[in-house]
Amino acid sequence: MLYLASAHKASSSLESVAINSHANGTANIAVKHMQTKINSKGTHIQIIGMAATGFGSDLIAQTYDIPINGRIRGIAAIGDATDNRLLFVTAKAAWAIIDVSMALLPNSDSNVNTIVKTIAHGSLALRTAAPSTSFDTPLCTIFNTQTLTTTAVSHIFQGFLSVIVIAATSAKPPLTLSIRIKELDILHFAFLQTPLQHPIIAILHETVNGLRFIVTYQLHAAIAELTTPNASIKFGWSEPIEVSASTQRISSLPDGGLLAFDANRIALFSKTGTLVFETEADALFTGVSAFIPSTVKDVLVSDFFGGLYALNIENGKLDKIGNTSQAATLTFLDPSTLYLGSHSGDSYIIQFPSLDPRAQPFTIVETFLNIAPIIDFTFIEPTVAAAAGQGRVIACCGTERDGSLRVLTNGVGVTELFEMPDIEGIRGIWAGHGANGWDELLVLSFVGETKILLFDERGTCAEVDDDYDWDFAVSEETLIFGNVAFDQFLQVTAKRMMLFGRDDKKLRHEWISSNESRIVLCTFNSSQIIAAVGGNLIVYFEVEDREIIVKGQIETENQVSCLDIPQRGVLSKDSSRADYFAAGMWTDSIIKIFSISTLSQIKSEQVSSNYQLLRSVKFARLAETSYLLVGLGDGQLVTFTIGSSIDGSVVLANRKKLTIGTQPLNLELFKTAGKNYVFSASDMPAVLYASNNNEKLLCSNLNLKGVSTICQFRLPSNPDTLAIATSESLKIGSLENIQKLHVQTIPLGETPRRIIHRSDNTLGVLTSLINFEGGKDEETNFLRVFDDTTFDCLDFFKFKEMEVVQSICSLNLPASASEMVDGPSLQQLLIIGTGLVPFGMSEEPTQGRVCAFEFDRNTKKLELVTAFETKGCVFAVSQLKDGLIVIAVRSKIQVLKLSFDQESNTYDFASVCAGAGFNQALYLSVQENFITVGDLMKSATVFEFIDGNETTSAKLVECAKDYLPAWTTCVHAVKESSLIVVGEAGNNLYTLKRQSEDMMLEDEKRRLELVGVFHLGESVNVIKNGSLAMSNGQEQQSPMRSSSMLFCTVDGQFGTIINLEAEKFKILSSLQSNLERHLIPVGNLDYAEWRAFTSDKRKQEAVGYIDGDFVQQFAALSELEMSVVFDGVKNGGVKVDAESIESVLSLLEEMAL
Repeated sequence: MLYLASAHKASSSLESVAINSHANGTANIAVKHMQTKINSKGTHIQIIGMAATGFGSDLIAQTYDIPINGRIRGIAAIGDATDNRLLFVTAKAAWAIIDVSMALLPNSDSNVNTIVKTIAHGSLALRTAAPSTSFDTPLCTIFNTQTLTTTAVSHIFQGFLSVIVIAATSAKPPLTLSIRIKELDILHFAFLQTPLQHPIIAILHETVNGLRFIVTYQLHAAIAELTTPNASIKFGWSEPIEVSASTQRISSLPDGGLLAFDANRIALFSKTGTLVFETEADALFTGVSAFIPSTVKDVLVSDFFGGLYALNIENGKLDKIGNTSQAATLTFLDPSTLYLGSHSGDSYIIQFPSLDPRAQPFTIVETFLNIAPIIDFTFIEPTVAAAAGQGRVIACCGTERDGSLRVLTNGVGVTELFEMPDIEGIRGIWAGHGANGWDELLVLSFVGETKILLFDERGTCAEVDDDYDWDFAVSEETLIFGNVAFDQFLQVTAKRMMLFGRDDKKLRHEWISSNESRIVLCTFNSSQIIAAVGGNLIVYFEVEDREIIVKGQIETENQVSCLDIPQRGVLSKDSSRADYFAAGMWTDSIIKIFSISTLSQIKSEQVSSNYQLLRSVKFARLAETSYLLVGLGDGQLVTFTIGSSIDGSVVLANRKKLTIGTQPLNLELFKTAGKNYVFSASDMPAVLYASNNNEKLLCSNLNLKGVSTICQFRLPSNPDTLAIATSESLKIGSLENIQKLHVQTIPLGETPRRIIHRSDNTLGVLTSLINFEGGKDEETNFLRVFDDTTFDCLDFFKFKEMEVVQSICSLNLPASASEMVDGPSLQQLLIIGTGLVPFGMSEEPTQGRVCAFEFDRNTKKLELVTAFETKGCVFAVSQLKDGLIVIAVRSKIQVLKLSFDQESNTYDFASVCAGAGFNQALYLSVQENFITVGDLMKSATVFEFIDGNETTSAKLVECAKDYLPAWTTCVHAVKESSLIVVGEAGNNLYTLKRQSEDMMLEDEKRRLELVGVFHLGESVNVIKNGSLAMSNGQEQQSPMRSSSMLFCTVDGQFGTIINLEAEKFKILSSLQSNLERHLIPVGNLDYAEWRAFTSDKRKQEAVGYIDGDFVQQFAALSELEMSVVFDGVKNGGVKVDAESIESVLSLLEEMAL
C-alpha cells in the first residue's frame, strides 16, 4: 500500500503552440493583450502568459499548470489568431477542446488569472485496431478560411488516421471520424498550406523493406476518404517521393512547399513535389523547425547539439545563429520572440533584437528549468549536524551538450553576503531606511540593551557608539523599531514609546504610561500603533508630526500574547490605514479582531482545541489573497483567509493547520522580487508563499537551523536582502529561489549516465561524450570523480574505444583485506560495468568488463586495479556484501568476489556462483542476502545468496518470481518490507509481495503476489531509498520516512513513494475515491480510466496506490467543499474514516514533502 507524489513535476517540453487571449491591462500597460504559449509536459499542460508593452519591450512571464488525466499525445491551436481554444489528444485516444483565457488581475501589474473551460470532449478509440508503433507522430491542424473550420489529424492506430473537424463556434459539435490508410508504418506527417476546401496531407512512412517515402492525400472529411491529389489543383503529388532511409520529420511551408529532414541534410520540395534544393551540413538535425515570420524567407532549424540555424528557403543557404539547449519544439510568439522547448535541457524564451535573426545575437529573456531526462540519481543521507538535517539528491540529467548534474534539496537556501559571528542572544531585529530609500540602520535588541549598526551605500558596517550624537534608547531593550509617517523613526521599549527625526536621529516626542505600567507588546504601521500595556490593556495611538496621540483603549479579560495591525497594502492594494487589528490571548487560545474606529471586538475565533499558546499573529497578503496567520507554541501554524460579508463585517474562512516546527513560531513579513512572503522563525525556519495559481498556501523550509527572527534589510546593491538572527550569529544575505524543491545545476557538457556517492565525500559519475565530425558520430565514455560539495572534477578515466559504461557501485573490502593495505583510501573501490559495442552494431554486445578502480582522496588519483571479462554487457552491478558484488549479464546474474594478493600487491575478481533463466537481466536491487532481478520482459525474480562454508559452495537459490510477463524499466525492493516496486514500459508501476514463509503450498511461496497497480503516465528510470522531507533533528526517523523511496522519470518528474500503514491508507483511499466523485477534470477525462494499469497485454483498475498529487487537492478546497468531500455526499461517496477534516489535513501535511 503505497503513497506516490511528485516533488518536481515533469519539466520536459515536448510540444508547444501559441494562442492569443485578451487581458484587462492596467493604465501603465499600453498593450492590453496577452500572448499565451501552451506547452505540453507529458501529463500536464503548462500555460505561459507573456504580457508586453510593445515590440522589443520587457516581458512578464506567468506560468500556470493544468493537470490532465492522460498522457498528452499532441496539442494544437484551433481557429485563427484570435481564437483561445486548444485541442489535445491523449495516448489512450481521448480528446478534448478547452478554452484558455489569461488576464491581468485588477490592480495588479503582473499577477495573472487563468480560466480554463472544457468546450467539448470525446474518444477516438477503435476497439479492433492495433495501436500505432510511433508515439512521435504529431497532432496536425489546418484552418480553412472558407468554411471557418479546423481539421485536426492524429495517427493513434495502425492503418487509420483519426480526424476531428471543428467549427468556428462551440455551438456546433466537432465531427470525429477514422479514415483507413494503406501506409502502416507512419513516421511523420504535415498539412500542406493550401487555400483548398479539402486539405492535403503529406505523410512520411517506411515500407517493410526499410525504404522511406513521402506521399500526399487529399482529405474529404464529409465522406471519410483519402484521395490522390489531382494535378489540376496544383498541390500535392500522385507518385510517392523516395527519400533517404534516415529521414525522420517533415515540415510544411507557407507557400505549400515541404521540408524533409535527414540526419545531416535538409531537402525542400515544392508544392507539387519537385525537389528545389538539398542542403548538407556538418550537423545532426533534429527536424524541429519554425518558419520565421519576420523575414518571410527563412526557417529556424535545430540540431542535436543545441545549434540553431537560419535556412533561406529561396537559395538553401544555412547560417548558424547560436547555441541553446537541444530543441524539441520551436514556437514564435511574435516576430521577434521565440519559445524554445527542450527535452534534454532548460527551455527558453528568446528575443531577436532585429527582424533578421542573422543580424545580431539573440537574447535569452526567460529560462524555464528542465531536469529531464533524469537518467540516474544518488541520495546523500543527512547527518544530525547538517544544516536543517536534510538529505540531498544529485541526479544525472540531460543529454549531450545539455548534460548536467542537478542537486535537488527540499527548501530554500541562503546566499550569504556576510556574517557577524559570536553575536548571541538577539531577541529582535529591525531595519530603518534613510532619505535615499535603502536601509542604513539595523537595530538589534538584547536583554536590557539595544545595539545599532550603521551601513553606508557600499554595505560597510559600523556599530553606533557614544561618538554619534543620537538619542536612541540603547540602554533599554527594544520591543519594536521602524520608519513611520512624517520622516520619523519609532522606537518602543518596555518603559516608553519614542519618535525620532529620520535625518538627525533626535528625540521629537515620547509617550510614557500614566500608571507606569510596562509596555508588553507593540505593533504598528506607518501611521497607527497598537500596544498592550500591563498585559490586558490595549491602547490605540496615531502618529503625527512630532507627536504620538492616544486615540483610545480597551481592556481585555485575558492577557494579550500577540498583536498585529495590517501594513499598507496587506488587506487591499490601495488601503493606507487599517480598520482593525488582531490580538491573541494567553489563556483561552482565542484570536480576537477589534475595530479601530470603535475599539470594540468584532470577531473571535478559537484557534486551538487543546489550548496551545498563541505566540504570533500576522496579517499577510500573498498573491491576491488576504490571510490571517497564527503561530502556536508547539510549532503549528493556523491560517485563515480574510474577507468581508455583505454588511461589511470581517469573515474568517478556509481554516487550515500545518506543522512547521516543534518550537514557538515568530512570523515576519518580507518581500523579494516584488512578491510578498511570510517568514516563520523557529527551530525549523520556513517561508510561506502562495502557489502560482493562488489555490494553496505553500511552505518551504529554510536550509538553516535555529533562526530566532529576521527582518527585511534593503541594501543599494540588493533590495531583496534579509538580516537573519540565529542563536550564534547575525547573517546578512538573500534567499535563493523560493520553491518547494530547490535545484542547483552543475553543467557537464556530456551525458551523465550513472552516479554513486562514496563515503569519502566524492561522487563517481559515468559519462559519455559524442563527437560528430564528417558525418560520423564517435562516442567516448568516462569515469569521473567529483567532490560532492564543490563539484570539482578530481580525476577521470577514459575507457576503451567503443566501450560503453552501463553500471556503477561502490564496494567495501572485507576487514581482512583492509588490514593488508596501507591507508583508508583503499578500503572502498568503484566498480564499473561496461559493454563493448562496435560502431553500427545493432545486436546485443557479446563482450564486456567489470572494472575495479581505486581512488586516493589525498593524491586525487584514480587507478584501474583489475578487470573481469564478461561474455556480454554488464547492465547492472551492486554490492552484495563486503568483497562481493552481483552483476547482470545477458541471461544470468553472477556473484563475483574481489580479493587482494599481498605478495603481488594486486586485486583479482573470481566467480563465486550464478543464477540463470532470464531473457535479459537488466536491473538489480539488493536487500541483505536477497537479490531482486528485473528482466527485460519477464518481470521480477528474487534470489537468495547462500554463502559457502568448508563443506558447501556458495549458491544462488531462486525464492520467488512473478509469472506474468512485463517489460520492466526498473525494480526496487522496499526497505524493511516484503514489497517490490516495478516500473513497466507502458508508463505503469506495479507492486509485488513476497509470500510468507508460513504458506503451506511451496508453489504459492515461490509466486510473487501482485498487490498494486498504477498508471503513472511517465516511464520510471530509477527507484532508490531516500527522503527529502525535512528532519526534526532527531536521531531516529519515523518508520514511514525511514522506508520511503524516491523515483525519477524520463520526462523529468522527481517524486517520493511511501509505504503506508493500513490505517492511513484506508483514510487516504476513501478521500481519493470521494475526490474523484467531486472534482471535475479538465476535458472531462475519467480519473479511474487514466490511472488504470494499461499495457499491450492487459488492463487493470488501479489498486494499492494513493495518488498524492490528487489527494493533496483536498487542502485547496473551500471549507464547504471539504465538508462535502469528507462526508462523501456526492455521487454515492462514503464518509472518510477519520476523526475530522482537520485530522485529514494533518495527515496530508505529514505526507507532503
